[in-house]
Amino acid sequence: MKTVIRSALLLTLCAGCLVGCTSNSGKSKKKSGGGGGDTGDVYKDYYMNKKDRNGNTVDDYHLKDTQGEELQKNIHHYLIDQHKTYLRYAQVAKYYPWTDQLEGTNGYENFYTGWIHKDNTATREHMWCCADSNGMWYRNSKQYEWKMDDQKPDGKEEYWGGGSDIFQLRPCTYEVNSHRSNYKYYVFGSGESYDTATDEGAPYALKYSDSAKVCEVDDYFKGDVARTLMYMYVHYNSYDNYDVYYSTSHTPTYNIDEAVAETATTTPYVCAPASGNEKYLHFSLIMNYDETECIRKLKEWNRNDPPSALEQQRNKYIGASIQGNRNPFIDFPELVDKCFPDIN
Repeated sequence: MKTVIRSALLLTLCAGCLVGCTSNSGKSKKKSGGGGGDTGDVYKDYYMNKKDRNGNTVDDYHLKDTQGEELQKNIHHYLIDQHKTYLRYAQVAKYYPWTDQLEGTNGYENFYTGWIHKDNTATREHMWCCADSNGMWYRNSKQYEWKMDDQKPDGKEEYWGGGSDIFQLRPCTYEVNSHRSNYKYYVFGSGESYDTATDEGAPYALKYSDSAKVCEVDDYFKGDVARTLMYMYVHYNSYDNYDVYYSTSHTPTYNIDEAVAETATTTPYVCAPASGNEKYLHFSLIMNYDETECIRKLKEWNRNDPPSALEQQRNKYIGASIQGNRNPFIDFPELVDKCFPDIN
């Protein structure tokens, strides 16, 4: 196996990245179990007596007393109701000093390796890649294509969606990000060959295979991946037309009468259109297994790697000060099992 080592001298400053993170610490966050990292009743505080997208009071999203498809739908409704601010890709990195700063340091953690950033070379790692999103990141029409490089396509306005959701965007160095590529998540078996990508002095490494186009994250990060993929799946799939649409003014709207028509039908703004009862997003798009095995793996990763203090911190800041919504799978990891109770 070869190891790709990060060289800070070879990196150039990215205008979209941050300044001022100067910690030399090589220590990573300590894993801890539990809920969302806030005192008091997290469920009561964040999932009851909320205003829905129409300004009506929702007494209870019933996340604690439902399961299966009904639970997925309830989580989806919560996310659509409370996700008030949809970020552009260029906006995301400025929040990392709050969302990803490690206690006792002036730096933030590189996803996949645990290296602590001490310069301005962080990029933004998408845990659900564009190439494997089945259109979640963009509409089919070139007019509505979401541009990763933040350039306005053909003079049109830029748009937002699942590709710029900060819950799935974590700091990462360019070298590790490039070897992550758009490869599907996988667990290498005994005797299978792979290469590794890490950062100099980092405690963890990303395994990958260019020939098989798969990658494996360290056990330390597997739970983070599981809870994020669950969040993206439930948020950006369509459930009973409870969607957000592109409006004629190119801003989000809940009113289908204000939606921009694409070809012969109206397509959702942040939710991938379903085909009959078939979900448009599948875990097998982003994981190298059939759908049932994907869910088994995610449930296993979630149980074996509970939410960390950093995940809880991100959840708190994103919900309170950035997007307006929390990731319920971080607050209540047991929801991962409850969403798919028939798959063990």
